[in-house]
Amino acid sequence: MILLFATIYDMKDTELSRIMGIPLQTVKEWKTTDNYRKDLYEFLKTLPEEFLRERLDMVKKMREVKL
Repeated sequence: MILLFATIYDMKDTELSRIMGIPLQTVKEWKTTDNYRKDLYEFLKTLPEEFLRERLDMVKKMREVKL
C-alpha cells in the first residue's frame, strides 16, 4: 500500500515520545545521530498524528491476537 501525504507534518518531540512510548531523551538522541535512527525519527515525526496513533493501535491489537 502506498500512502501519500500532501502535507508534511512536524510533530513535536514530546508528542512523538508520548504517542510511541519512547523516552524523550531517546527521541532527542535519535535526531542527532547519523544513521537509521535519524531516518526513523524523521519518518515518524512527519507522519500525521492521527495516522500514527491508528497504526500503533492496530499493531498492538495484532500483537494481542498472536499471543
